[in-house]
Amino acid sequence: MKKILRFCVLVIILIFYCKQSFGFQVAQTFQFPLENYYVPCNDVGTKDECVKNDKWHLGEDASAKSGVTVYSIGNGVVKHAGDHPLKYDSSGNIIRNYGGMYIIEHVLPTGEKVCSLFAHMDFKSFTKKTGEEVGKSEALGVIGNYNQNGGWSEHLHSGVKKGAYPDKPNEYICGDWIFSGYTACYEVLNNWYEPTTFIQDHSSPAYASYNFDNRDSQGWTNGNDTEVYPTGAGEEGMWQVHITGTNPGIVSPVYNDGMLAEFTKVRFKVRATGNDNSVTGYLWFLDETGSWNNRAEIGLVDTSEEFKVYEVDLNYSWAESNTRQVKQISLELTDGGNGSDEFWALDWLEIVSTDPGFSAAISDQGVYPPEALVANTISSNRIDLIWEGSSSSYKVYRSTGVDSSVAVLIAAVSEENYSDTGLSQQTQYNYWVKAVSGVEASDFSNMASTITSPSDSYDP
Repeated sequence: MKKILRFCVLVIILIFYCKQSFGFQVAQTFQFPLENYYVPCNDVGTKDECVKNDKWHLGEDASAKSGVTVYSIGNGVVKHAGDHPLKYDSSGNIIRNYGGMYIIEHVLPTGEKVCSLFAHMDFKSFTKKTGEEVGKSEALGVIGNYNQNGGWSEHLHSGVKKGAYPDKPNEYICGDWIFSGYTACYEVLNNWYEPTTFIQDHSSPAYASYNFDNRDSQGWTNGNDTEVYPTGAGEEGMWQVHITGTNPGIVSPVYNDGMLAEFTKVRFKVRATGNDNSVTGYLWFLDETGSWNNRAEIGLVDTSEEFKVYEVDLNYSWAESNTRQVKQISLELTDGGNGSDEFWALDWLEIVSTDPGFSAAISDQGVYPPEALVANTISSNRIDLIWEGSSSSYKVYRSTGVDSSVAVLIAAVSEENYSDTGLSQQTQYNYWVKAVSGVEASDFSNMASTITSPSDSYDP
């Protein structure tokens, strides 16, 4: 009997140890909470610049529309999942404006604990309750509406607070709740990480972000020393990004002082982030003669769209007999001359070459999304999917009905096709696919939608 008791105690200890060491509580890596995470202005430490108050901001306000899905940044436990509706004091001042709010505690491999915070969500969309475990990349719900955003334009407030979830979570510092989005005391900033930096530092491989607006003159450098910088084009409202190759690691074996042409396509992902005007533009190529040639027109980038992938197919060589050297590529976008408050952001860019010795990419992702996803209705309960891709593994996501804001993972496959069965008749289904390589996943593919047939159709 004692042996059995000892064995049971040992099993309980082992289960507890494994839970602590390998369960959701341990967050090995982190990801961004939105598919397209862009912070146009109000980041950690901002004071007065964006919202015109006299306090310091303790998180990042990521631009996103109502209904956009929010994901858990890492494995953890939900410590708070509640609704904090807009509330005013007797003088008409806002005293609460978080809307739907999560606080999730994460344990890092080092044993350090942090709490991620997400606010301005639609509480009715919450998928998790207080006390429940959550995995990295699990959908938590969606961005809320105007009122759930505190009367501001729709966005996600995200924060990463240092330390474990406190025993007394309702305490105040300098007159503000310890999980408030602002503080009147500068030293309180030391209690918070900058979410973007924290996620980048705890990702594998690390992210490299090249998002910027047209007021920024800072340059970035990718792993191949390819410089990316915005610069004025001499005309109000028009700004350029120049991608200049200088490192031998991205040069053809034939040339040693610049980027080689003979590439077949340029792919990039961009969005307009202003409030008023859409942007259009061109992709230019500077050859070794110093002339800008071969301008390729870029279609409309509308402010109502999320990040959009564009692909420019060249399908020609630079000369009939000799391949020319390209010294510079210029991505030029304009909003028509009224650019004082307009923004655009480049998420990634890659150059595809027929020369196996050439490689150049400005990118925050190592896996590229599948393309040309098509959904075909086969019967009242079956839809077949087919897409183009070069990965050995894919994840298939689905939503039902006209609401396509929440995509649920339904399958992991190794081929560029999938049959979805057991569906309801005469129902619209929406699909997306991600390419997977190791622990990394691409962005979503295009969405493909179709409606299942009535029940009197032949079901195979």
